[in-house]
Amino acid sequence: MTTICHAGPVAWVPGGHRSLLELDDGRMLAARLVVGADGAASHTRELAGIATRDEDYGQRALIINVRTRLPQQDVSWQRFTPAGPQAMLPLPGQHASLVWYDSAEATLAREALDDDTLRRAIEHDFPARLGGVEAVLGRASFPSAGVTPSATCAHAWRWWAMPPM
Repeated sequence: MTTICHAGPVAWVPGGHRSLLELDDGRMLAARLVVGADGAASHTRELAGIATRDEDYGQRALIINVRTRLPQQDVSWQRFTPAGPQAMLPLPGQHASLVWYDSAEATLAREALDDDTLRRAIEHDFPARLGGVEAVLGRASFPSAGVTPSATCAHAWRWWAMPPM
């Protein structure tokens, strides 16, 4: 197996015994199997002609970096609420990342709060046993969505029938 970094596919031609893959750095590759591990917006999947179905989950996640009152104990915490999951992920020392899912409106409103008001909202909605929050150090949010491929492989019938190289 060969791993190639810092080059992406621009064209893919499936063949009887091998597929040809042209990379954006000009190289041409021939392979019996091409694996696209390039994420939800996979260009490799597009080149293979595998369609996707996008689904908006109707939520938004707010990620908040905080300084905690107590050192973290290398234990993650998560709970599921009607509005969406909440999680606390430990970082070294007295730091943690919080993940707070809710409706897009509620999340965007929280994201716009000043640091101290957001800190108080966290302490109100997250359990006190997590150690309390001294300061909000940063925040960002993103929509929660899924991408489901219509297939997990393309031209598989050719790959199974290929003779050894």
